[in-house]
Amino acid sequence: MRNICILILLLINSKAWSQKISVDTNIIFVGQQVEIKISNNIKNSEFWPNFNDTLVNGLEIVQSDFDTLSEEIVQKIIITSWDSGSYYIPPVKFSATSKSNALIINVLLPNIDANSELKDIKGPLDDNIGWSDIWPWLVLILIILLSIFIYKKYFNKKKKTVVVKKNIQTPAHILALNALKKLENKKLIDKKDIKEYYSSISEIIRRYIENRFNFPALELTTYEILNIITAIIKKEESISLKNILEISDLVKFAKKIPNQNENVRNLNLATDFVKKTKKEIINE
Repeated sequence: MRNICILILLLINSKAWSQKISVDTNIIFVGQQVEIKISNNIKNSEFWPNFNDTLVNGLEIVQSDFDTLSEEIVQKIIITSWDSGSYYIPPVKFSATSKSNALIINVLLPNIDANSELKDIKGPLDDNIGWSDIWPWLVLILIILLSIFIYKKYFNKKKKTVVVKKNIQTPAHILALNALKKLENKKLIDKKDIKEYYSSISEIIRRYIENRFNFPALELTTYEILNIITAIIKKEESISLKNILEISDLVKFAKKIPNQNENVRNLNLATDFVKKTKKEIINE
């Protein structure tokens, strides 16, 4: 008979556990949070309770989540309370014939040790400030000022302004005209040093062409220079250049000796060629 009663109780409990409301602990302190679980079999759930901000009056809902298992719905609700007392949570209905168990949550005030020693409230700070309170601050300020002075004097010297001179390149025609003027002042014609005279004219003009028109005239023959520069300068200047270079070549390689008038005229011809083909400088 006893075994039959136990079996009947187990059957009743198994049915009850299919619809239940449980809690981690039913005793909490004011402001403490606790999790309540409401679960029921999916097949037996015709409807589900809808809670807003409170579970019951006095128990606030902090968070609510649902878990759906294979045959069970579980709602996890985290609650708290700010007033001490006992709060009754009635059974939760899932259908006309299905409901959970009821719960009671006891909310307690925090324990206060009545035997603990009460300490006096600190009195107001002493307004009487003496020299012993001031001098450490004066020393600190003095150290800071001294540190700033030393830093500025020895470590924060202003860097000398370095003036970078702009590399202004002398124009090619200025260099050539100066060189021709120096050649004239050497009086090589009077010294009968005709070969040196025409070699210098040829080199000055070739260097001028190289700097002015950006091709290696010093390394090219007269024919190669004329072949390139004809497409760059006017015909009149090309003829002048041809005369200058050819007479220079004849003197250097064929030992031709021009007369005095030709020597002067060829130097003037070289000077005019430089002036007529110089690059115009635009003042910025």
